[in-house]
Amino acid sequence: MNLGKQLLGRRHVQPDVLETLCEVQVEGGIFPDGTYLAIVVKPGKIILNEGRYRVAAKVTNCGDKPIQIGSHYHFIETKPAISFDRHLAYGKRLDVSNLTWLSLTLDWSGIYKANIGVKGGHIAGIGKAGNPDMMDGVTPDMVVDATTEALAGTFDCHFHFICPQIMPVALSSGITTLIGGGAGPNTGTNATTCAPGATNVEMMLSSTDDIQMNFGFTGKGNASDPEALREQIKAGVMGLKYMKIGYTPKVIDTCLSVMKSMTYSEGGPYIIRACGEPNVIPSLTNPTRPYTANTLEEHVDMLMVCHHLDRNILENIAFAEFHIRAKSIAAEDI
Repeated sequence: MNLGKQLLGRRHVQPDVLETLCEVQVEGGIFPDGTYLAIVVKPGKIILNEGRYRVAAKVTNCGDKPIQIGSHYHFIETKPAISFDRHLAYGKRLDVSNLTWLSLTLDWSGIYKANIGVKGGHIAGIGKAGNPDMMDGVTPDMVVDATTEALAGTFDCHFHFICPQIMPVALSSGITTLIGGGAGPNTGTNATTCAPGATNVEMMLSSTDDIQMNFGFTGKGNASDPEALREQIKAGVMGLKYMKIGYTPKVIDTCLSVMKSMTYSEGGPYIIRACGEPNVIPSLTNPTRPYTANTLEEHVDMLMVCHHLDRNILENIAFAEFHIRAKSIAAEDI
């Protein structure tokens, strides 16, 4: 159901969009051995409960607690606190898709978004946590000392900042720190994790100020002029990347020289050291992650989708296959 809420429906797009779609891509934990991208080409229409007899009934929750009813639960056997015509509902279930729950709530005020305080394993308070020197509305008299603890989250160190809608999805999966780059919905962001230029770096820092997550932006290191790199560092990047775009020996030497001169470090030795620590999952690039049973079988499709390549162009297929390196896959382990 959570995955379904993240999909665009007919009411979310213009009517003509439906006629142009010939391919559907769904990413989610739908397989026992991991999360995959499922691709359906020219899908047909799905009709729920086709040909089944339907009835409509008014249902009211008269109890003091919210009640959830599953898609295949015999509706007449629901709790007595639910008021409806049970004779009409005899032998019937909800007219919804499989594995769907209908929630009958009571609270007219809806859902509250807040931080919770836990004491002795129980919720002791609900409010807003944070630093009152930097945030408004923080709950007063909040105790932060040696006996308190913050819930740690996961670092995603290869993040494409395409749109702000990705942030809640990442946070809901336990990711609290995003490191990467980009400048919003454009082709450069799809291809690389770099925020190019001081202006884009400053705009990305400003645009994430009100999002309750940790961010680190990397700039673009593809420059033979050291001043262009210094501007990005002064704007606030945490590092520079030279991607697969004109990284000549001069570019690499310039980037490393600027980093060393401005107290940054070349990360190779430190990364190797970090990969030996517990809870660190190394990853050279996405095409070299050997962490599922079907890694090799799905690699070409994954690269074609991520880099917006066309299977009808032989050069595009060669580009995808070039990124799948057996030695790199063998070198990565947990």
